[in-house]
Amino acid sequence: MIYWISVWFMRALFAVVLDFRVSGLENVPRQGPVIFIVNHSCAIDGWLTVAAIRRKVFTWTMQRNFANPVIAWILSANEQMPVEPGGDNRATMERTERLLREGRYLALCPEGDPHPPLPIPPFKGGFLKMALKANALVVPIVIAGSEKILTEPWHPKTLSQHIPRPCRVDLAILPAMRFEDRPGDRAYFGDCLEKCRQRMSAKLEELLLTRRY
Repeated sequence: MIYWISVWFMRALFAVVLDFRVSGLENVPRQGPVIFIVNHSCAIDGWLTVAAIRRKVFTWTMQRNFANPVIAWILSANEQMPVEPGGDNRATMERTERLLREGRYLALCPEGDPHPPLPIPPFKGGFLKMALKANALVVPIVIAGSEKILTEPWHPKTLSQHIPRPCRVDLAILPAMRFEDRPGDRAYFGDCLEKCRQRMSAKLEELLLTRRY
């Protein structure tokens, strides 16, 4: 219940404040398991994704965001799970694999922390390892313009920094990708990561060029 109330609120907020343009909804698979990978230029890219795809999605977020007990409860109620780069994430990974095998949808940002729109940096491999384990489709999502939504787009701390400003945001859902599991083939694994990154980079450049006219 809390999850859908939160989603409804964010959809209504974005509809009022943003010129939010979504394309590619036909590329959202009707059934899971699915992993949505999203480029990350603003702290609320996750909410933009959930508002656009209209599926119940669970996500990963940084462990530090769970420091406050109240915030931790809200995050957990909204299907968010903690991860710590370089830390012990076994509990989150085991739960993620279980949920994906149940046919759920996962959304995450493979770059890690928010950053300027271009260039998209190299991807971390956690999502691809999970996709191969759970035989999940990978669906790239590209967002352009989200860095203009917040006054502090990367690490907002105060209430005022979390309030969205009017601007245009484009979100494009690309066709699903499926990868073959080749245990031990690091070169193939790296090529798959780079294929995802290049496909998303090309679409982001296209969206940014379109926004100039």
